[in-house]
Amino acid sequence: MTYAEELLEKGRAKGRAEGRMKSQVEIVQGCLQAGITWDVITAATGLTESSFKELRERLANAESQDT
Repeated sequence: MTYAEELLEKGRAKGRAEGRMKSQVEIVQGCLQAGITWDVITAATGLTESSFKELRERLANAESQDT
């Protein structure tokens, strides 16, 4: 694999990871807007309220680094 291909793959992997984080954040936010409790959200997603806040911060940081 060439160096350019390695860089391209790293960029793709980063994009996929950010996409997963964004999806998780959007799902939890939608659940909260629908009035679903954290007990149900945690059971469905595996995310606790504190891990959700951490995930949201990591996503914000990743997005700010991209710009």
